[in-house]
Amino acid sequence: MSHLKRLTVILCIVAGFTAAAQQSEVILPKAIFKVAPQNFTQNELKVGTEFFLRGDKSLSLSIYGRYNNSNDLVQNEYYPGDYYTGFGSEIAYRKYISPFKVYETKRGKSYLQGIYVSGYLQGGKFFSEGKYRTYIVDPDTGFPIMTSIQMREDVRNAGVGFTIGVQRTLWKVVFIDAYIGGGMQFSDIDFNNPIPQHFFYYTDIAQPSYAGIMPKFGLLVGVRL
Repeated sequence: MSHLKRLTVILCIVAGFTAAAQQSEVILPKAIFKVAPQNFTQNELKVGTEFFLRGDKSLSLSIYGRYNNSNDLVQNEYYPGDYYTGFGSEIAYRKYISPFKVYETKRGKSYLQGIYVSGYLQGGKFFSEGKYRTYIVDPDTGFPIMTSIQMREDVRNAGVGFTIGVQRTLWKVVFIDAYIGGGMQFSDIDFNNPIPQHFFYYTDIAQPSYAGIMPKFGLLVGVRL
């Protein structure tokens, strides 16, 4: 075989490997727009965008908000529930400990998948307002008297924590992002009136006024931009 033919064969082999490598190369989008469907159960809309940085890192920015116009609701006790209006934001820095790779299902369909760890900061401002029933003791008779009071609760909160998650593609265009983690939330609460003695104030992790250790888990659904 002549040198020219050998060179031609080598070039063809190299070209074949190059083409194969290009076909298996992971091409990530510049950004992914996402929505958190589980937040709808909390009367909240949360959307965000993940921006991919150089290497195996990304930055995720989100905003979320609640709206309630039922200020005339009359409650039997002071229990804000879902009656909050306001907005907040969150920023998260992600490190993909298992960068995106191409995988195949048993049916031969390919998809992208990556595993990450993330640290986040979040904060927001909300208020809850309504008329609440309570009772006071009549100083003359000693019997309780039913009354109502207009209350407004202003809340400012901030949180910090971490998550571990996995993200993969579905139908090549949809990104499914599942995560779990935890953190700490702090809150500052102001009332326009002193809380009556017999008011029962309760808050849980789904409410902006919650303060303490809280879990963080959920699902994000996104599309490439």
